[in-house]
Amino acid sequence: MQVLTQSEAAHDSSLYEAKTRIRDLSTPAIIKLIKSKTTGRRRYEYAADLTKQIIARKKKEGGGKLKHSVMWYVNKVAQQVPGVDTKTLFRMIDDE
Repeated sequence: MQVLTQSEAAHDSSLYEAKTRIRDLSTPAIIKLIKSKTTGRRRYEYAADLTKQIIARKKKEGGGKLKHSVMWYVNKVAQQVPGVDTKTLFRMIDDE
């Protein structure tokens, strides 16, 4: 019987959660997710940072409320950055 340390157990549970999330995705969504972490990493990081800045600014301007949904802002940024998928970008924003 193997006893896991606390950090190993936390890593094991996060790995299990990641596997269950991936199981729920379709094949094209998995491919886009892998691309977002490898070949298109810089574009997705740029788009994620830009979206977070816009959302923070809009919340500040609106007194803590957004005029549109977060998905609306993600969609507008994804339209402006070539090669960025809206749903994949939203998952990146939602995970953090």
